Amino acid sequence: VYGDTLWDVHGKRTVPNGGYFTDGVVPIDAQGAAVGTSSCEEEEEGEEKDKEGDQSGVAGLGEDSLQGVSSNLEALSVEQKEGQPQQQQQQQQQQQESTAAPDQHAGAQEGYQPTESPVEMEELLEMTLLQALHKLIKDEDLPLGSSAMWNLMLSARPFGSTLDVKRSKHKKLGAFFKAYGGKDGLLQLKEDKYSGDQVITGVNRGHELLREFRPYKASSMASRAEAAASPSPAGTAGTAGSDELVVEEVFRPGRELKGVLDALSIPLDHLFTAVEAGDAAFAYVQKEQLTCPSDPGSIQLDVTLCDALFKGIIKKGELFPSHLPKAELRAAFLRRCHPQCRISRGDNVVVKKGSLPTVSINTEKRQGNKKVTRIVGVESFLIDPSALASDCARRFAAACTTNELPGKTSPGEEIIIQGDVKEKVPPFLMDKYKIPKKYIEVKK
Repeated sequence: VYGDTLWDVHGKRTVPNGGYFTDGVVPIDAQGAAVGTSSCEEEEEGEEKDKEGDQSGVAGLGEDSLQGVSSNLEALSVEQKEGQPQQQQQQQQQQQESTAAPDQHAGAQEGYQPTESPVEMEELLEMTLLQALHKLIKDEDLPLGSSAMWNLMLSARPFGSTLDVKRSKHKKLGAFFKAYGGKDGLLQLKEDKYSGDQVITGVNRGHELLREFRPYKASSMASRAEAAASPSPAGTAGTAGSDELVVEEVFRPGRELKGVLDALSIPLDHLFTAVEAGDAAFAYVQKEQLTCPSDPGSIQLDVTLCDALFKGIIKKGELFPSHLPKAELRAAFLRRCHPQCRISRGDNVVVKKGSLPTVSINTEKRQGNKKVTRIVGVESFLIDPSALASDCARRFAAACTTNELPGKTSPGEEIIIQGDVKEKVPPFLMDKYKIPKKYIEVKK
């Protein structure tokens, strides 16, 4: 008992009034006396007197008194329960909710049903494939791996739809494409002998499905970005993380063409494609009205155009030509240009002099019969050698490292793959990094 002012006022009693004891509370009869005996007093009288006192106390109580005791005790237990701190009740409630939450979540998962049936999913997949073939895929883009084709299908799907091969009867991406293959099928397929993936090598543009298909308004560019980040259902590496590669052969005009370009208000450092270079030459002919009246297929050369095309080429003592067939104008103009290569991947654009070097792949023997595969020249295609090494390690399940090539002009880095995988690397580079086949050289 802790003493305080209230305790002193009431005579320093250990209990406030009758019926309250240090070890319990009992009812009070009509005369104000506590019914029953304190357990503390009973302990002082001894163990035997406790039993006798209990029996006599119970026997001395009538039926009504016992019912009163029982009801008062029940009321007391209710009051004690209601008197629990609110925080403790909240904690108990949270524990009960947390215990029930997993069961509710599991029930929600068990009750989930896909919105599309297998038949509806097959129709959606076929419609998206036809849309991709009609809008996104050209014959010069082929061949395409199954994962690359899948990413294009994701880009072409109807807005708000979800493609899932596993919810169709095909279950796998390879089986889906095989359903449209065959001799007279929509797709011409070839199985990759290393990975087993289906490679689309051709499209039957005259197929009935493609002829009768009417394109729809495809998803926005945001869904195309989402498609690039979505994994392929076949589990193979797609184009995710590797932006589309564009390689263009361009031409920088030589200083001999300055007079022609000045007349057209084109800067001398402008880069032309082969078609654009020819168009510029014919634009000058049209502006200066150099078409021969007597021969529409021939051009009458003026001094500016003649010097631009032939000065320095005509040997001493030879006469400059006065006419030139129109069919030879484009080639004559390109002879005065310097070929270059423009490579773009995403927002990165690089222009290199001359033709683009190839990616070299070969194997070497090291430490007896052990072989390694070397890849050199990927920097020209805006590929990070370290990132490629990581991708190769996952794809071929082999250790991969990068080493700096010898030289003072920073020639780049080489990727070393443990084992002989030189035949597997080209399809991987074409599928994931979109390097054209003509720029990949495998040394025997």
